[in-house]
Amino acid sequence: MPSSRGAPGRSAEANLEAAVDRELGGGDGPVKFRAVLSQISAKTDDVVDQPITVSAGPPINFGEVAPGLYRSGYPQAANYSFLQTLHLKTIVTLVEKEMPEGYQQFIDDNGINHQVFNMTGTKKEEIPASLMKSIAAVVLNSENYPLLIHCNHGKHRTGCVVGVIRKQSAWDVNAIIREYSDYAAPKIRTTDIDYIRNFQISEIASIKSLLSSKLSKARSAVTGTFLSFVFFTLFTLCICVSTGSKLLTIAPPRRDTGGP
Repeated sequence: MPSSRGAPGRSAEANLEAAVDRELGGGDGPVKFRAVLSQISAKTDDVVDQPITVSAGPPINFGEVAPGLYRSGYPQAANYSFLQTLHLKTIVTLVEKEMPEGYQQFIDDNGINHQVFNMTGTKKEEIPASLMKSIAAVVLNSENYPLLIHCNHGKHRTGCVVGVIRKQSAWDVNAIIREYSDYAAPKIRTTDIDYIRNFQISEIASIKSLLSSKLSKARSAVTGTFLSFVFFTLFTLCICVSTGSKLLTIAPPRRDTGGP
């Protein structure tokens, strides 16, 4: 039985060529071998010489939740240029992990307020009400906008927070679940859906009332200004009308005709 080991003193390539020659029965076997080997080497060189590039643009699962409020997966270096166009004031990160290269520098250079919350997600445990309340206090405050909220993939943790925002905005729960599913597919978690369905707005009621109070004050200020303008306009019109009527009722002076 012939040995499978090559002849001593020969290169591995020569031994492999001889083995292929035996299998192909001689003839043009070595020629075919060298052609195949050349193609493999060329493809390998292409892989080594051409670096893997990430397309610039928005982060994965990026979307607009409301004017000035955005969601996405964890931003990478290729996404920073796009994020600059949003003029972000705040970034809310829902996971504690080592930041990608240059992320902290990007945050510092653009003067962004970075809030990090360690949310483990519903797959492992129930989201504490106090944690969601703290997140909502930042996300629902329009003074923090433009704001980006993200987790790792922009699916589950981010989906739960957006679901709470939609509930606070009185969305139909089925529409909320459809939006969650669109972003979470194909890994839709029933634990997330249950959390969104069962979440009670009363858990963030104090935040909602605070926002309502701010809106009421703003509306009151606008209403007061409008009423003042209307009163001033009516007062001016009354003066004009009153003055005009007096002018109309004053009889013209009698003309002296010089008669006896």
